[in-house]
Amino acid sequence: MRLVVGSLLCAVGITACGGSGPTASNSGPKPSGAGAAASVAIMNYAYSPSNTSISAGGTVQWTNNDGTTHSVTADATGGFSSDLSGTMPDSYGGMTAGGTFTQKFTATGTFTYHCRYHASMHGTVTVGP
Repeated sequence: MRLVVGSLLCAVGITACGGSGPTASNSGPKPSGAGAAASVAIMNYAYSPSNTSISAGGTVQWTNNDGTTHSVTADATGGFSSDLSGTMPDSYGGMTAGGTFTQKFTATGTFTYHCRYHASMHGTVTVGP
């Protein structure tokens, strides 16, 4: 049990504290290091955090903690989408309660996304070197 709790605390600490990658000023999110993962919760009709920073090669996992269907859809045409590629999609491809979607980012840049069901929901992933 201690090993599991310790591993979870370690994983949470790496994600929350930014890992060993380059750091930003205190005014913004910190990159989580190459190959590291960041987590975004979907709750109260919002992405939390709405702005996420990772290093190239890292992943972001979104988890739907709301009781309604949401999506993670890139603003750019042909970009990433949770539709039918995450866990627990509904018949239209949206993520139902408890569903997750993970996206790996190999290129640097700023990637904006939205929920195709709720126009007020927007987020950004910034991928650094």
